[in-house]
Amino acid sequence: MSTAINQAGLYWQPLGGNNIDQISGHCYRYTDLQPNKEGNLRRTTIIVDLGKFDNHQALGVQNSTAAVPDIRNLLVGEYDTAKAIFLTHSHPDHLNGIIHYLKAGYHLPDLYAGKYTFMILEDLYKFYQIPKTQRPAQITVAPGDKIKIGSLEIETISSSHTCFDSLGFIIKSSHAVVYHTGDMKIDQSTYFRKPTDLKRIRELSGSINYVVADFYGIYDDGFATKEVTTFRKLVSLLQKHNKPKIFLPVYPTHPEMYIIAFLAALKLKKNVVFFGNPDFYGYLHLIQKYGINFTKLAGKRIKVIYTHERDEIAALDNNYVVIGTYNHISAAFDADRSNCFGIITAKTFFNPLKGQLNAHNIKFVGVDEFPELQGFGHGFWGDMEYLHLHLPRATFIPTHTPAFVIDNVRELAAFCGMELITPTPANNEIWRLGKDGYEKIQELPAKWLVVVYNDNQAYLKEVFQTATSGIGFLRRTISNRRCLRRFKMYLHQRQNPLKPKLRRRKRQMSKIEKFIREYPVRSYECDRDGQLRLITLLNIFQDVADSHANQMGLGYDFCRTKGLAWVGSNYHIRIDRLPRWHETIKVITWPCEERRLGAIRDFRVEDETGHPIIVAASQWILIDFAKKRPVGLRENLPDYQVIPERALETDFAKLPQPEKEDTTTEFKVRYDDIDVNNHVNNAVYPLWASESVDPAFRLEHVPQELEIAFKKEGHYGERVKIITEIQENVSLHDITALSDGRELAKVRIKWQKRS
Repeated sequence: MSTAINQAGLYWQPLGGNNIDQISGHCYRYTDLQPNKEGNLRRTTIIVDLGKFDNHQALGVQNSTAAVPDIRNLLVGEYDTAKAIFLTHSHPDHLNGIIHYLKAGYHLPDLYAGKYTFMILEDLYKFYQIPKTQRPAQITVAPGDKIKIGSLEIETISSSHTCFDSLGFIIKSSHAVVYHTGDMKIDQSTYFRKPTDLKRIRELSGSINYVVADFYGIYDDGFATKEVTTFRKLVSLLQKHNKPKIFLPVYPTHPEMYIIAFLAALKLKKNVVFFGNPDFYGYLHLIQKYGINFTKLAGKRIKVIYTHERDEIAALDNNYVVIGTYNHISAAFDADRSNCFGIITAKTFFNPLKGQLNAHNIKFVGVDEFPELQGFGHGFWGDMEYLHLHLPRATFIPTHTPAFVIDNVRELAAFCGMELITPTPANNEIWRLGKDGYEKIQELPAKWLVVVYNDNQAYLKEVFQTATSGIGFLRRTISNRRCLRRFKMYLHQRQNPLKPKLRRRKRQMSKIEKFIREYPVRSYECDRDGQLRLITLLNIFQDVADSHANQMGLGYDFCRTKGLAWVGSNYHIRIDRLPRWHETIKVITWPCEERRLGAIRDFRVEDETGHPIIVAASQWILIDFAKKRPVGLRENLPDYQVIPERALETDFAKLPQPEKEDTTTEFKVRYDDIDVNNHVNNAVYPLWASESVDPAFRLEHVPQELEIAFKKEGHYGERVKIITEIQENVSLHDITALSDGRELAKVRIKWQKRS
């Protein structure tokens, strides 16, 4: 028991993860002391993560297998015995310490983790031959779960990382509330995995006092590359280098790259060969066991094989992508420069494969030319700024990065208004965290337990922490001097936003005024029940968007002089309730993100009390009006700023095709349906969609959520057909032109019972 932990409060102690230099072996202790009725202090201790330290050889113990954080006093102590271990995700530097403690004969408390994390752990149990009787109890948790451990409540929250079921934890004590992020990024485009739950973070923003944050990626500015960006880059490279055989290796412990590579091949209808070392096949098996069925996803579009037998490969007609973890080219692929190309998705891991490709004179590209190929599981500095935007009152406690990186980023953080805990925490220090402040109460020597195996038994040798990066990867990547220079550059860019080369970077993080306009709801804008019509709501959105764009110098008048036009491509609207006749509503809009060809603009509708009743997101494309083709924003617009805040988190998911025709409705495009761009106004499409729903159903239901994807222009006099499919409380609509069958729009409406 630490004598320093002797007053009521919430205590935090990094046992691994706040290292001198090389970062791994993550482990964090939280202890909450609460007075009981007798006036004594009741202790509740939990541990978050128990990983292994990768660079154990540098600690100087011969025949070492690993190194782990020292939690021995939390396993056998009389007072501070840990009641639970919470695991953020399945990577070895957060998980594998469990195995070595069990092999050393220790009994561990109950484990709380996601489904996939326990699947990985089960494989480790089998490999290390740990009997079921020795394994700790497992409690599977999912985002949104709340677990009571003594005086602590732990709420699980989804985090965007590279593996399934990555979690963060909201640790609630009466003394303070801590958001422990786990490894994370802001990216909302994760495939088959839940992204970081920004909505829940915003809901809790008023109560969160501290963020124990993943600062691993802050060496890079901006936002971590989105998975959809990696997907699009793979698709473009596959299209550009249109060779029959593509070698596309992926890192074994990152299942998101297995999926992204597969989806890129599927999009271009290239067959897939899964090929790699035993580790790869082990992870592939777990991904499939988790529920990702690649054969089912492929359907009849492509073939998927899981071996490299010549006969099976021959059946693919020299049209395939080889996805897996491999550093050699099997003879079964008959590789030569005329029919092959390589796309390397890691910086150094696949160097032997690069050598083989060079030996065969096969061209390849990699992350040096296209960094987005690697994929990123950790947020960059922009991700942390964005998180701070949602949690402006919280103190950030950086982890997962060397101490000198945190020291060097302090000036930049201060300029951005982000409070970092001071001084920089180090392993084994003990901190008391309170709502009104924090203090370091004890500084102990940091140490590792080096693991040595003898006759299948683990033995733990205590070694004090020393700098190890001299022979590690840090010397080859970042150094104190490089780090300082880089953060100085980021700071300079923010302090001097008017320089042309820097203005675009500043744009993402600078604030402009939101546009606000009030609207009285008039009787002729309402339906039979006195509620605002959908077509009116869409017209209001277009009105405030155009007014704000004109105010910014980017509106209709500017575009007309340049031969350009803004056209809406997507809407996603969520409705708590529709405004009623006689109400005065406040509509707020702002641009929140810029993409190469499009811009994202969000909306919020508030009632007279200031309560939000409708939130919406929209995507707009800038086109050459004469050619009807998209053009780049940066090349055609003056500089403007965005507000990186979302009213509604959405990536505008692709709407499916109706599988059956419950109803078919036809309309003729009227003269009054045409807008200033000489095509059907966007607000008309949801009107057509809702009109195609049975009136009896509509008498009992109102829209709750609306998604619209605009495809092609509709013109005066055309006849259009709406195919509608109804599934319980959701209607799906496909709108096409009867003359040539071109698709004009898709609409999905989720309905709720009228109150």
